Amino acid sequence: RLPERCAWVFGHEGQGVAAELLAAARLRLRIPHDMAAVESLNVGAAAAICLFEQRRQALAGASR
Repeated sequence: RLPERCAWVFGHEGQGVAAELLAAARLRLRIPHDMAAVESLNVGAAAAICLFEQRRQALAGASR
């Protein structure tokens, strides 16, 4: 379950997020994908997936 309010940090597609910033994070997420097919997702596509899922969960919670 994702928090309704948070700050998202997306790392460089090859290098990821700086170790100091990663250590400060309370929650870390990964988007599973086929590593044989692609090395990483485009950061814009990854952001869209994450923000869509956060919104989807928020709307699902509001309808309960």
